[in-house]
Amino acid sequence: AGTTALAIAGSAFGGVESDNDALSQIAELKQELAELKQQDSQDWLTEQRSSEIRGIVQDVLADADTRTSFQNSGAMAGWNKGFFLASPDGNFRLNVSGFAQVRWTMNNRSGDDVDGSSFGNTYGFENADTYLDFSGHVVDPSWQYHVRGNFSGGATGDGSMGLTFASLTKDLGDGFGVTVGQFRTPFMRETLVDDNHQLGVNRSVQEADFGLGFDQGIQLNYASDAFRMNAFLGDGNYVGDSRNANTGLIDVNSNSPWNTTQSDYSLAARGEYKISGDWSTFDNFTSFKGEEGGMMVGLAGFYT
Repeated sequence: AGTTALAIAGSAFGGVESDNDALSQIAELKQELAELKQQDSQDWLTEQRSSEIRGIVQDVLADADTRTSFQNSGAMAGWNKGFFLASPDGNFRLNVSGFAQVRWTMNNRSGDDVDGSSFGNTYGFENADTYLDFSGHVVDPSWQYHVRGNFSGGATGDGSMGLTFASLTKDLGDGFGVTVGQFRTPFMRETLVDDNHQLGVNRSVQEADFGLGFDQGIQLNYASDAFRMNAFLGDGNYVGDSRNANTGLIDVNSNSPWNTTQSDYSLAARGEYKISGDWSTFDNFTSFKGEEGGMMVGLAGFYT
Protein backbone atom coordinates (compact mmCIF):
# COMPACT_ATOMS: atom_id res chain seq x y z
CA ALA A 1 0.00 0.00 0.00
CA GLY A 2 2.84 2.35 0.82
CA THR A 3 4.58 1.63 -2.50
CA THR A 4 1.41 2.24 -4.43
CA ALA A 5 0.84 5.56 -2.68
CA LEU A 6 4.36 6.76 -3.50
CA ALA A 7 3.91 5.82 -7.13
CA ILE A 8 0.63 7.72 -7.38
CA ALA A 9 2.16 10.75 -5.66
CA GLY A 10 5.14 10.68 -7.99
CA SER A 11 2.90 10.47 -11.01
CA ALA A 12 0.81 13.40 -9.80
CA PHE A 13 3.90 15.52 -9.15
CA GLY A 14 5.27 14.73 -12.63
CA GLY A 15 1.96 15.70 -14.24
CA VAL A 16 1.87 19.04 -12.50
CA GLU A 17 5.47 19.84 -13.54
CA SER A 18 4.71 18.99 -17.19
CA ASP A 19 1.67 21.24 -17.19
CA ASN A 20 3.72 24.11 -15.77
CA ASP A 21 6.33 23.68 -18.53
CA ALA A 22 3.64 23.72 -21.21
CA LEU A 23 2.03 26.86 -19.79
CA SER A 24 5.41 28.56 -19.60
CA GLN A 25 6.15 27.73 -23.23
CA ILE A 26 2.72 28.95 -24.31
CA ALA A 27 3.30 32.25 -22.48
CA GLU A 28 6.67 32.67 -24.15
CA LEU A 29 5.13 31.96 -27.57
CA LYS A 30 2.38 34.49 -26.91
CA GLN A 31 4.95 37.11 -25.93
CA GLU A 32 7.01 36.46 -29.07
CA LEU A 33 3.86 36.60 -31.21
CA ALA A 34 2.87 39.92 -29.66
CA GLU A 35 6.35 41.31 -30.27
CA LEU A 36 6.24 40.19 -33.90
CA LYS A 37 2.80 41.76 -34.38
CA GLN A 38 4.00 45.02 -32.83
CA GLN A 39 7.11 45.06 -35.01
CA ASP A 40 5.09 44.39 -38.16
CA SER A 41 2.63 47.12 -37.18
CA GLN A 42 5.44 49.62 -36.57
CA ASP A 43 7.10 48.76 -39.91
CA TRP A 44 3.76 49.23 -41.70
CA LEU A 45 3.18 52.57 -40.00
CA THR A 46 6.73 53.65 -40.84
CA GLU A 47 6.27 52.84 -44.53
CA GLN A 48 2.93 54.62 -44.61
CA ARG A 49 4.34 57.72 -42.95
CA SER A 50 7.36 57.71 -45.26
CA SER A 51 5.08 57.60 -48.29
CA GLU A 52 2.93 60.43 -46.96
CA ILE A 53 5.96 62.55 -46.10
CA ARG A 54 7.44 62.00 -49.55
CA GLY A 55 4.19 63.17 -51.11
CA ILE A 56 4.05 66.28 -48.90
CA VAL A 57 7.67 67.16 -49.68
CA GLN A 58 7.05 66.83 -53.41
CA ASP A 59 3.98 69.08 -53.20
CA VAL A 60 5.87 71.70 -51.18
CA LEU A 61 8.80 71.69 -53.60
CA ALA A 62 6.49 72.01 -56.61
CA ASP A 63 4.62 74.90 -54.96
CA ALA A 64 7.88 76.62 -53.99
CA ASP A 65 9.23 76.25 -57.52
CA THR A 66 6.07 77.83 -58.91
CA ARG A 67 6.28 80.74 -56.47
CA THR A 68 9.98 81.43 -57.02
CA SER A 69 9.96 81.04 -60.80
CA PHE A 70 7.09 83.14 -62.12
CA GLN A 71 8.31 82.73 -65.68
CA ASN A 72 7.09 79.16 -65.99
CA SER A 73 3.93 78.39 -67.91
CA GLY A 74 2.04 77.40 -64.78
CA ALA A 75 2.11 80.89 -63.24
CA MET A 76 -1.13 82.60 -64.28
CA ALA A 77 -0.76 85.57 -61.90
CA GLY A 78 1.57 86.77 -59.21
CA TRP A 79 4.28 89.21 -58.25
CA ASN A 80 7.63 89.49 -60.04
CA LYS A 81 8.99 93.01 -59.51
CA GLY A 82 5.37 94.06 -60.03
CA PHE A 83 1.91 92.50 -60.46
CA PHE A 84 1.33 90.47 -63.61
CA LEU A 85 -1.20 88.30 -65.40
CA ALA A 86 -0.05 85.71 -67.93
CA SER A 87 -1.44 82.95 -70.11
CA PRO A 88 -0.41 79.34 -69.32
CA ASP A 89 1.70 79.09 -72.49
CA GLY A 90 3.52 82.38 -71.74
CA ASN A 91 2.52 84.03 -75.03
CA PHE A 92 0.42 86.75 -73.39
CA ARG A 93 1.44 88.85 -70.40
CA LEU A 94 0.18 91.99 -68.67
CA ASN A 95 2.31 93.92 -66.17
CA VAL A 96 0.51 96.52 -64.06
CA SER A 97 2.24 99.28 -62.12
CA GLY A 98 1.80 102.90 -61.17
CA PHE A 99 3.53 105.98 -59.82
CA ALA A 100 2.44 108.95 -57.70
CA GLN A 101 4.44 112.08 -57.01
CA VAL A 102 2.90 114.59 -54.60
CA ARG A 103 4.77 117.74 -53.64
CA TRP A 104 4.42 121.11 -51.96
CA THR A 105 5.99 124.05 -53.77
CA MET A 106 6.42 127.71 -53.07
CA ASN A 107 7.42 130.51 -55.41
CA ASN A 108 8.48 133.71 -53.65
CA ARG A 109 8.44 136.78 -55.85
CA SER A 110 8.83 140.48 -55.06
CA GLY A 111 8.21 143.53 -57.16
CA ASP A 112 5.49 144.52 -59.58
CA ASP A 113 4.28 142.97 -62.81
CA VAL A 114 4.21 144.94 -66.07
CA ASP A 115 0.63 145.95 -65.32
CA GLY A 116 1.64 147.46 -61.96
CA SER A 117 0.20 144.68 -59.78
CA SER A 118 2.33 143.04 -57.07
CA PHE A 119 3.60 139.53 -57.64
CA GLY A 120 3.12 138.06 -54.15
CA ASN A 121 3.74 134.41 -53.26
CA THR A 122 2.41 131.28 -54.92
CA TYR A 123 2.40 128.01 -52.96
CA GLY A 124 0.45 124.82 -52.39
CA PHE A 125 0.25 121.05 -53.02
CA GLU A 126 0.10 119.40 -56.41
CA ASN A 127 0.08 115.94 -57.92
CA ALA A 128 3.03 116.28 -60.23
CA ASP A 129 2.57 112.73 -61.55
CA THR A 130 -0.13 110.16 -60.99
CA TYR A 131 -0.12 107.48 -63.63
CA LEU A 132 -1.09 103.90 -64.36
CA ASP A 133 1.27 101.83 -66.47
CA PHE A 134 0.46 98.72 -68.51
CA SER A 135 3.07 96.72 -70.40
CA GLY A 136 3.83 93.19 -71.52
CA HIS A 137 3.62 91.14 -74.69
CA VAL A 138 0.96 89.66 -76.97
CA VAL A 139 0.98 86.72 -79.41
CA ASP A 140 4.54 85.88 -78.30
CA PRO A 141 7.28 87.61 -76.23
CA SER A 142 8.69 89.34 -79.34
CA TRP A 143 5.63 91.65 -79.52
CA GLN A 144 6.00 94.15 -76.67
CA TYR A 145 3.45 96.86 -75.82
CA HIS A 146 3.43 99.85 -73.46
CA VAL A 147 0.43 102.03 -72.52
CA ARG A 148 0.48 104.74 -69.85
CA GLY A 149 -2.14 107.20 -68.71
CA ASN A 150 -1.29 110.20 -66.50
CA PHE A 151 -4.10 111.61 -64.36
CA SER A 152 -2.12 114.60 -63.13
CA GLY A 153 -3.24 117.05 -65.74
CA GLY A 154 -4.45 115.73 -69.05
CA ALA A 155 -5.09 118.42 -71.61
CA THR A 156 -6.74 120.93 -69.31
CA GLY A 157 -5.05 120.34 -65.95
CA ASP A 158 -8.34 119.21 -64.37
CA GLY A 159 -7.19 115.72 -63.39
CA SER A 160 -8.46 113.98 -66.50
CA MET A 161 -6.22 111.30 -68.00
CA GLY A 162 -3.66 112.32 -70.59
CA LEU A 163 -2.21 109.58 -72.79
CA THR A 164 1.58 109.50 -72.74
CA PHE A 165 2.88 106.12 -73.93
CA ALA A 166 0.95 104.05 -76.47
CA SER A 167 3.47 101.95 -78.37
CA LEU A 168 4.08 98.52 -79.85
CA THR A 169 7.59 97.08 -80.36
CA LYS A 170 8.54 94.08 -82.49
CA ASP A 171 11.81 92.32 -81.66
CA LEU A 172 13.42 91.37 -84.99
CA GLY A 173 16.34 89.50 -83.45
CA ASP A 174 20.10 90.13 -83.50
CA GLY A 175 19.56 93.31 -81.46
CA PHE A 176 17.18 94.96 -83.95
CA GLY A 177 13.61 96.07 -83.32
CA VAL A 178 10.87 98.39 -84.59
CA THR A 179 8.60 100.59 -82.42
CA VAL A 180 5.43 102.34 -83.61
CA GLY A 181 2.95 104.56 -81.78
CA GLN A 182 3.45 107.37 -79.30
CA PHE A 183 6.59 107.55 -77.16
CA ARG A 184 9.51 109.81 -76.22
CA THR A 185 11.59 111.08 -79.12
CA PRO A 186 15.18 109.78 -79.00
CA PHE A 187 16.98 113.07 -78.56
CA MET A 188 17.77 114.31 -75.05
CA ARG A 189 18.91 111.86 -72.37
CA GLU A 190 17.16 113.78 -69.60
CA THR A 191 13.88 113.35 -71.48
CA LEU A 192 14.43 109.63 -71.98
CA VAL A 193 15.03 108.91 -68.27
CA ASP A 194 11.64 108.07 -66.79
CA ASP A 195 9.76 110.43 -64.47
CA ASN A 196 10.35 108.43 -61.28
CA HIS A 197 14.12 108.27 -61.90
CA GLN A 198 14.85 111.98 -62.13
CA LEU A 199 17.42 113.66 -59.89
CA GLY A 200 15.03 116.30 -58.56
CA VAL A 201 11.32 116.86 -58.45
CA ASN A 202 11.21 117.49 -62.19
CA ARG A 203 13.35 117.82 -65.29
CA SER A 204 15.52 120.88 -65.77
CA VAL A 205 14.75 124.19 -67.47
CA GLN A 206 17.21 123.12 -70.17
CA GLU A 207 15.06 120.06 -70.93
CA ALA A 208 11.92 122.19 -70.92
CA ASP A 209 13.42 124.38 -73.66
CA PHE A 210 15.24 121.79 -75.76
CA GLY A 211 13.62 118.45 -74.96
CA LEU A 212 11.38 117.07 -77.69
CA GLY A 213 8.97 115.17 -75.44
CA PHE A 214 6.46 112.75 -76.95
CA ASP A 215 5.71 112.26 -80.62
CA GLN A 216 3.95 109.77 -82.86
CA GLY A 217 5.83 107.83 -85.50
CA ILE A 218 8.02 104.82 -86.20
CA GLN A 219 11.47 104.07 -84.76
CA LEU A 220 14.24 101.64 -85.65
CA ASN A 221 16.08 100.26 -82.60
CA TYR A 222 19.42 98.51 -82.29
CA ALA A 223 21.31 97.44 -79.17
CA SER A 224 24.45 95.41 -78.55
CA ASP A 225 26.62 94.96 -75.50
CA ALA A 226 28.52 98.21 -76.11
CA PHE A 227 26.40 100.27 -78.53
CA ARG A 228 22.75 101.20 -79.01
CA MET A 229 20.97 103.43 -81.50
CA ASN A 230 17.46 104.75 -82.20
CA ALA A 231 16.40 106.38 -85.49
CA PHE A 232 12.96 108.03 -85.53
CA LEU A 233 10.56 109.29 -88.21
CA GLY A 234 7.45 111.09 -86.97
CA ASP A 235 5.01 113.97 -87.16
CA GLY A 236 7.19 116.47 -85.32
CA ASN A 237 4.35 117.99 -83.31
CA TYR A 238 6.39 118.13 -80.12
CA VAL A 239 7.72 121.47 -81.35
CA GLY A 240 5.96 124.63 -80.15
CA ASP A 241 2.81 124.23 -78.08
CA SER A 242 2.37 120.48 -78.34
CA ARG A 243 3.09 119.98 -74.62
CA ASN A 244 0.82 121.48 -72.00
CA ALA A 245 2.50 124.46 -70.30
CA ASN A 246 1.22 123.42 -66.83
CA THR A 247 1.78 119.66 -66.89
CA GLY A 248 4.49 119.06 -69.48
CA LEU A 249 2.26 116.36 -70.97
CA ILE A 250 1.35 116.13 -74.60
CA ASP A 251 -2.05 117.69 -75.23
CA VAL A 252 -4.87 115.49 -76.43
CA ASN A 253 -5.06 115.49 -80.24
CA SER A 254 -2.14 117.91 -80.61
CA ASN A 255 -0.16 115.03 -82.09
CA SER A 256 -2.40 114.72 -85.10
CA PRO A 257 -2.16 115.56 -88.81
CA TRP A 258 -5.21 117.80 -88.25
CA ASN A 259 -3.38 120.00 -85.75
CA THR A 260 -3.27 123.58 -87.04
CA THR A 261 0.37 123.96 -85.98
CA GLN A 262 1.54 120.63 -87.34
CA SER A 263 4.94 119.97 -88.86
CA ASP A 264 5.24 118.09 -92.14
CA TYR A 265 7.62 115.48 -90.67
CA SER A 266 10.44 115.07 -88.20
CA LEU A 267 13.66 113.04 -88.07
CA ALA A 268 15.58 112.27 -84.88
CA ALA A 269 18.40 109.90 -84.01
CA ARG A 270 20.46 109.10 -80.93
CA GLY A 271 23.48 106.83 -80.54
CA GLU A 272 25.17 105.80 -77.29
CA TYR A 273 28.44 104.00 -76.59
CA LYS A 274 28.84 102.24 -73.23
CA ILE A 275 32.32 102.44 -71.74
CA SER A 276 31.53 100.59 -68.51
CA GLY A 277 28.59 99.21 -66.54
CA ASP A 278 25.36 97.62 -67.79
CA TRP A 279 22.69 99.32 -69.86
CA SER A 280 20.31 99.01 -66.90
CA THR A 281 22.73 101.23 -64.96
CA PHE A 282 21.62 104.15 -67.12
CA ASP A 283 17.90 103.82 -66.41
CA ASN A 284 18.51 106.58 -63.87
CA PHE A 285 21.10 109.29 -63.34
CA THR A 286 22.98 107.94 -60.32
CA SER A 287 24.54 104.79 -58.87
CA PHE A 288 23.67 104.24 -55.24
CA LYS A 289 26.11 103.03 -52.63
CA GLY A 290 27.14 99.45 -53.34
CA GLU A 291 25.92 99.53 -56.95
CA GLU A 292 28.16 99.29 -59.96
CA GLY A 293 28.98 102.59 -61.64
CA GLY A 294 28.81 103.20 -65.36
CA MET A 295 30.01 105.56 -68.07
CA MET A 296 28.78 106.22 -71.56
CA VAL A 297 28.85 108.90 -74.25
CA GLY A 298 25.96 109.86 -76.52
CA LEU A 299 25.27 111.92 -79.61
CA ALA A 300 21.85 112.99 -80.85
CA GLY A 301 20.28 115.27 -83.44
CA PHE A 302 16.93 116.07 -85.02
CA TYR A 303 15.43 117.79 -88.01
CA THR A 304 11.86 118.95 -88.51
